[in-house]
Amino acid sequence: MLDKIDKKIISVVPFALLTLTVALLSSQPPMYDFNAIFTGFDKIIHFVVYFAYGISIQILSFSNFEKLSFRNNLLLSFFIGISIAMSDEIYQSLQPGRFSSVWDFFADMAGILISLFPAKKIYIFLKLSSKK
Repeated sequence: MLDKIDKKIISVVPFALLTLTVALLSSQPPMYDFNAIFTGFDKIIHFVVYFAYGISIQILSFSNFEKLSFRNNLLLSFFIGISIAMSDEIYQSLQPGRFSSVWDFFADMAGILISLFPAKKIYIFLKLSSKK
C-alpha cells in the first residue's frame, strides 16, 4: 500500500517526464517539418503536449498543495502552465536553429486552458484515492 509520501513523489513523475521531454525537444533543431503534413499541424502538437502538461501540473498541485482550495489550485496550475509555455518560447528563441512563435505560445496556452475542464474530476479522484 502506498503511503502519503509515496503518492506525493509519484505525482511528480508525469510533470518531470514532460518537463524533460519539452526541454530536450526545445534544445534541438526541429527534427521534422510538421507543416509538411498540413499547415498548422505543429500547433496541434503544441496543444496536445501542453494539454498533457496541464493535467500533470494539476496532479502535482492537487497532490502537494492540499491546503489550497480547489480554485486556488486551479489558478496555480494555470499560472505554472502559462509560465512554462512562455519560458519554453523564450528558451527556443535563444537556441541556434530555433525560433519563438507567438502562435506556438497561443497553442500552448489553449492546451493548458482546455486541460482545466476535467480538473474537478481529477481533484475528486485524487481526494478519493488519498483516503484509501
